[in-house]
Amino acid sequence: MMMPYVSFVDGFPLPVVVSMVGLIFFWSLILLRKADKWVRWGQFLALTFIGMLTTHAFIVGTGNMRMLLTRPEKPMYDGLGTWVLAWSAPIQWICVILLFISIYMLAARKPSGWWLALIAVTSLTAIDIPMQLIRVTMTDSTAWDYSYGLPMIIGLFFILLFPRFKAALAGE
Repeated sequence: MMMPYVSFVDGFPLPVVVSMVGLIFFWSLILLRKADKWVRWGQFLALTFIGMLTTHAFIVGTGNMRMLLTRPEKPMYDGLGTWVLAWSAPIQWICVILLFISIYMLAARKPSGWWLALIAVTSLTAIDIPMQLIRVTMTDSTAWDYSYGLPMIIGLFFILLFPRFKAALAGE
């Protein structure tokens, strides 16, 4: 419910209040339990970044599909930008599924959750950076939609690859 507010409604988005209430309970369940501090903070950061990145990828994938279906030259591809856009939507949605599953696997401290998150964040990096570069350089668009996920991507890479967090997340 956030996207209509971001795109079409002026003022403070009311779904933020609902989201924050849910996040406070979610974060409390992670941080207030008795567990190793590396496990608590690793799950807090990783699961927060994964949730935000899942939402971003879902919104971007939906926007990609909308742009593909409403372009004037369809069904043909009009250059590199449209071709990469055609790859972006399915990759975004596959990553949404991988990230969503990784939340549950990381909460259970399964190594497969760590791998799913790493594959998804690497795939999102591989499609979002070229898509943003193409969008800014080859079109007259000034939108930075694909780069909004970069802070979450960088944070998630750090959490997944930092040895102490990796050991805590994957149950090693």
